[in-house]
Amino acid sequence: MLRALERERRRRLAERDAEILATNTSATGDLDTLAGHCARTALDID
Repeated sequence: MLRALERERRRRLAERDAEILATNTSATGDLDTLAGHCARTALDID
């Protein structure tokens, strides 16, 4: 149960970070920037 809660917390933080990043990028290349950010984000797959 604790692992599932921690995984959900990390997922929500990653969503928030992606929203912030998407807001702070220009219209040109914003998807490239977001994709780069996601590629560097570690996934915790149990």
